[in-house]
Amino acid sequence: MRPSSFILAVVVSVAFIDGRSDPALAEVASACEDPTAHVCGAGDLPRVTNREWREAEVQRFVERSTKGTVAVVVDGKALKLLPDCRLPGSYTEVRTQPGQGRLWATNRPLLLTSEAEGAACAEATHVVAAFARGRSGSPAFSGVLVPLPCPPIADDAPARGCVGRGLTGPVRQARSESLREKLEAMAFDKVALREFLDVYALAPDGERALGFFSGSHVNGECALRDQARWIASQYTASQASSRKLVMTLLPADAAERTIERPTLDVAFGNRHCRHHPIFRKCFSGIAEPVDDPWLCWQAAPAPVAAPAQTRAPAPVPPPKAPAAVTRP
Repeated sequence: MRPSSFILAVVVSVAFIDGRSDPALAEVASACEDPTAHVCGAGDLPRVTNREWREAEVQRFVERSTKGTVAVVVDGKALKLLPDCRLPGSYTEVRTQPGQGRLWATNRPLLLTSEAEGAACAEATHVVAAFARGRSGSPAFSGVLVPLPCPPIADDAPARGCVGRGLTGPVRQARSESLREKLEAMAFDKVALREFLDVYALAPDGERALGFFSGSHVNGECALRDQARWIASQYTASQASSRKLVMTLLPADAAERTIERPTLDVAFGNRHCRHHPIFRKCFSGIAEPVDDPWLCWQAAPAPVAAPAQTRAPAPVPPPKAPAAVTRP
């Protein structure tokens, strides 16, 4: 069974269960017209700020962000940067209003379970999806954290990181199922975003978790909704001998893995919200983005390189006097 048939069926059943349809799913002429494209949809997601990190750690993070999406460990109130954890995606700077700070967002706030593997990422729990810095001279810093997916549900070893730290795959799947059932019984505008994302993070290749995830049963941004649907579309469903559906990640060269990959491209902003910087409206008082009625958002202009210093030509030394000639 291909995801086009399976996922579509689940999306329809979840989005319109009991007649509670999500108004954000209504068709609009442009993604820029989606009402959730211009609000902060970070909800109750955790953040890292200049209260948790001193300036030296913020600087270390900003430097690491130039090399790709950044992972962190959230352990109670402690937040630790994992500079050696390499995750897919890169940050794009968003143009902000005059006098405001600077703002960045990654094109991959949501990841597949296979993309968060490796010894350097084993303890990681969250990805920094978007962050902002105050204008020059201000210590203000804030970053929105999104949970990373745990290992596959068939993994019997306790997870070292993710939001299911210490839990085996079957236990995490059971916890995901219980949470999903709880949230499905609620109106979408009452669902906490953190719990919505945990359903997927705990069981990232679970059939019901993926179906719920793609249904966007939460009052969030359209960028998050489209990213979640893209994640679900990367799987194909097959029936196991136990008659249960098993979700398998499509090969890396499959068309679904390459077509419409999430990119922060202004030119495609009016087509899909997955081309919008996520959480860009969530840093009021630090960095307010510039909206664009036609392109939805604007990228910050590239820094202008300082002109090369023109050196004055070296002075030409005066000609030397001819050497005296000694006559015999």
